[in-house]
Amino acid sequence: MTGDITSVPAATAITTLLRAGISPAQVLTLVQSAENLIPEGETADAEVLTLKQVNQNFQLLLRLVLANGTQTSLPVTSSVPFTPGSLLQVAQASSNELTLTLQQLNSALKNSMTSLDTQRLPVGTLLQGKVMTSQVVAQAVNLLAGQNPAAATP
Repeated sequence: MTGDITSVPAATAITTLLRAGISPAQVLTLVQSAENLIPEGETADAEVLTLKQVNQNFQLLLRLVLANGTQTSLPVTSSVPFTPGSLLQVAQASSNELTLTLQQLNSALKNSMTSLDTQRLPVGTLLQGKVMTSQVVAQAVNLLAGQNPAAATP
């Protein structure tokens, strides 16, 4: 009996990375492909300069400091909103992808802001935010409607 394989589906970049133990969130996609930016087996320090949301992803501008000391600015896309000023260590997985460690990814996620103390902000400070979820609280609705919240409970 022969074991002929008639067709083998091509492995996608995501599938290959997952097999290597790298999640898609650990991948930064270069806006323009760059061959041999970081030599194989080496890493480069990167600082996030800017962050901009585009649909479900984020565009970052990185300042890359290579092992020989040269610096370059590099636009990338990411599924994770790394805050400006974040320091990363990246390696080049392919001509259009950089990877970072899971530890750096976890650190970036922990640094995302979940609350804001307005008492610490000077008067006149402009804030910009994005509502990710909303929830109606019955007691607040009753108060706004002028009803007594104690009377609304059975």
